[in-house]
Amino acid sequence: MNKDQVTEKVIEAISDKYGILQSEITDQSNLQQDLKLDSLDMVDLEIEMEKVFGIQLNLSNTTDEMQVVEDIVKHIIKSI
Repeated sequence: MNKDQVTEKVIEAISDKYGILQSEITDQSNLQQDLKLDSLDMVDLEIEMEKVFGIQLNLSNTTDEMQVVEDIVKHIIKSI
């Protein structure tokens, strides 16, 4: 799975989970400022990403590093 495919799946999952239009989410969308996700949302998002990609992420250990959608994509690619 390439970066574009992972990005598309992450954006789709965020859109579905939080009711945000996919057209409003880019790889540079800030998770807190642009998408209004809080720390509890980040835990929920980690669980969702684990379901979607079938991997263990441990994003909660790197929450401070997860600023934009692309950060999540990079972390998933490392874990695949």
